Amino acid sequence: MIAHSHDDLGWKKSYNDYYTGFRGKDSQSSVEVILTEVVRELLKDPKKLFTYVEMKFFNMWYTRQS
Repeated sequence: MIAHSHDDLGWKKSYNDYYTGFRGKDSQSSVEVILTEVVRELLKDPKKLFTYVEMKFFNMWYTRQS
């Protein structure tokens, strides 16, 4: 199975609020945390795969990596 995620850009909050997990009752939803945890798990097992299509969020995450 290839896992995937779906994160809307600006559905109910701004894309920045989705990325950081800030604002309102959905504050626990954080695209940044999702991507960080997915990469952490992928590094543990090179047989795992993950697909992601929201390039705005991926770019925000990627440019903040060391």
